[in-house]
Amino acid sequence: MKFKLSRNSLENGTRSLLGRTRKNYLTLASKHGCLRGDKKAIAFTLDHNRRDVLDTQALYRKIFSYSRKIKSSI
Repeated sequence: MKFKLSRNSLENGTRSLLGRTRKNYLTLASKHGCLRGDKKAIAFTLDHNRRDVLDTQALYRKIFSYSRKIKSSI
């Protein structure tokens, strides 16, 4: 919200602030394959999730210094 991006999505944030993204896209077929237990679909989804984590970590490292530090217990 503070960065005035066109959309608040992980892909948009990493593309705008980092210049690139590792994102790949899950298709409906791969989602259904996971429900059926298809090993290829599960491996593809696992790779997708790992890429999301890497993008999230890189984005966090980039914007952490701009965040307000609040000292509170909760």
